[in-house]
Amino acid sequence: MTSPLLVIPFTARARKRLRAAGVLRPTTAREVVLGIGAAAAATAVSHGVADLLLRALEGRGPQCT
Repeated sequence: MTSPLLVIPFTARARKRLRAAGVLRPTTAREVVLGIGAAAAATAVSHGVADLLLRALEGRGPQCT
């Protein structure tokens, strides 16, 4: 829910401002594919780590302090 409501609009606005300032160069298809691949890999890794952590904690009762 965060991405559609916050990340995408702010990214679009930032890219528009950078392009207008002449800082942002045009994006190639290769860069788009690499960016999407990197985002997919980061998502998969973070979900994998979360799964491992949850499995490690499975079966443990409430922590006593």
